[in-house]
Formats: sequence, structure tokens, C-alpha cells
Amino acid sequence: MSATTASFPTRVFKQWDKLALLQLAAAATRLHEENEELARQLSWAEQSAEMWADQAQRMQLDLCELTNSAPGITQNCDLVFVERQQALALELHA
Repeated sequence: MSATTASFPTRVFKQWDKLALLQLAAAATRLHEENEELARQLSWAEQSAEMWADQAQRMQLDLCELTNSAPGITQNCDLVFVERQQALALELHA
């Protein structure tokens, strides 16, 4: 076997290794960029959810003030509003 024929497979494997590393680097870059975008979207969604929860809570408190009631939750997890007198009586029995 001559030196040129013995080195041919070695050259091919080295080229494949370089190509594989380039593909791996491109995939890693793409995944990094995708991860950053998803992190931005998650942050926006969390902020949006917090804003809506705060707004819902403010509306609930406003409704309680307007109707002279207190918020409550049933055993089925339904949100209800109970007259303050009734709410005080329920608290005394608890």
C-alpha cells in the first residue's frame, strides 16, 4: 500500500469530521437563538398573566365595594360574592 492510498480514507474522515462539526455548530447556534426567543416569549407571557391577574383582583375588590359584599369560593372552586353581614356570620361559625 502506498502512502497516498493509505491517507485517502484519513483525509475523507477528516473532511467528514469538519463537516460534522460545522453542522453541529450551526445547530447549536440555531438552538441558542431559539432558546433566547422562547425565553423572551415566556417573560412576556408571565408579565401579561401577572397584569391580568392584578386587574381581575382589582375588579373583584371594586365589585365588592360597590355591592357591599365579600369574595368567597365554593367547594367547587366557583368565585362568589356574599353580603358582608352573611360573610361575617360565616366567619364567626368557622
